[in-house]
Amino acid sequence: MPRRAPGWVLVVLTWLGGGSMLAWGCWTLITMGHAHPDAALGHNGTTVYVLATQMEIVAGMLVGAIGAHLLAERFSGPRTQASPGVTGL
Repeated sequence: MPRRAPGWVLVVLTWLGGGSMLAWGCWTLITMGHAHPDAALGHNGTTVYVLATQMEIVAGMLVGAIGAHLLAERFSGPRTQASPGVTGL
């Protein structure tokens, strides 16, 4: 039975995967706009490709945002309990 990878390795690989999805999606949209200016208007059958590329960008941003939130939560330090009269937002 193989050993499990340490947690930081999985975080780094996930972070790199999300960043590469975001970067490649942005690069594809930029180059497609210059090579095929009518692509965004649905000509040449590229509408589905443009939508898929936009979803790739959204997914990459989501992975990055969730990863940043989880890392900030994990390394924010010890949590303290609020006094009984204070309510959290």
